[in-house]
Amino acid sequence: MLSAGAARAQEGSVNVSTAADSAKLGAEFRAELRYDNNMLSKEDGAPTPKATTNLEVQTARLKIRGNLNKETEYAFRINVLRPVATDAGGGGPLDYGYGTHWFSDMFGWSIGKMKVLQGGWDQADGGFRDHAVGVYRAKLLTYRDYEAMTALHVKAAGKVSLQVFNDVNNSDTATSIDSTKTKAEWNTTATANTQHPTYAVGWQGDFGGLMPLVDVGTYDNQKSMWFDVGFKAKLAGVDASLDFGQNTRAHKGRDTAGKAKAVKDVGTNIALRAGYEIQNAAKPWFYFATYDNKQGADTVSGAKDLKFNGRDANGGYTQTDNGQTIGLGADILSLGKNWAPYLALVNQSGKWQDPKKSDASKVHNDLQIRVGALGEF
Repeated sequence: MLSAGAARAQEGSVNVSTAADSAKLGAEFRAELRYDNNMLSKEDGAPTPKATTNLEVQTARLKIRGNLNKETEYAFRINVLRPVATDAGGGGPLDYGYGTHWFSDMFGWSIGKMKVLQGGWDQADGGFRDHAVGVYRAKLLTYRDYEAMTALHVKAAGKVSLQVFNDVNNSDTATSIDSTKTKAEWNTTATANTQHPTYAVGWQGDFGGLMPLVDVGTYDNQKSMWFDVGFKAKLAGVDASLDFGQNTRAHKGRDTAGKAKAVKDVGTNIALRAGYEIQNAAKPWFYFATYDNKQGADTVSGAKDLKFNGRDANGGYTQTDNGQTIGLGADILSLGKNWAPYLALVNQSGKWQDPKKSDASKVHNDLQIRVGALGEF
């Protein structure tokens, strides 16, 4: 059984002969024409942003999976389009690469670069076929999609996994996909013990097409944590999932007496995706995600829950406080599941501080119209 990070690698592959027991090669490709009105960055008193229309090749990846023997599996995916550190895979062309050895039908052990147990089904099932992504998954997850780790697996009404990976620290500017995100505050380079592991635990159940999920992870010297609870169903052409998650981030602050304490921000995410496959015709789909971060009160800085987004160090707009994404469209399946033209309408919105009133906010909306095709070979 392959881990969640490689579940999608099983589609669209071909068998090849190797020195191992088996191997399957595959590829992923996506290109589109995208219209964007760029109104998410609209600012009062400034010129209205101009709409853009661009042709983009967004995905080009090679992948291989197989068995070294009947107990040992492996899986790799290489990004041949953008093998740079800013990718969600993080650093170089390897998106993921790992091996899993099953000691028995029930117990297994993995090591390598794998998908972190965070973000619920929305993240676990996420990949190049996604047309819309919420702000939490796109920018505010604690870790990249894939990180170096080791993991233990137990098959029990699905699969339970314990992942161990490097903890964040305040010198790691690339820990988050969003480079503007605040770095770790408790695990600092000023202390001698700044390099050490942390962990996440997750369960993905499977009861005849009904699949619950629970993820829990901790970071920044166990001062901060996240959890996700999700449910997915695959029945009679319907493919749907619903996730609820919270990320509690502990900042250094003080209480009313001036004593040091953890000031906790609680970010809440809800994500819903649903699709219905009309056999050999089309798959209409709908996506909704909303995120809100409630800041903890700090007597030192005077910070409170402002309920709107702000600006980064360069004056650009950030969505670290709230955001909503709504998408709908359809994949055309008449040419086969491995080559699907598509149409997608995606609206992203968020609340930013009103430039004229410090305690008020304004809603900005961004509309994208996306026409393209994706293939899996």
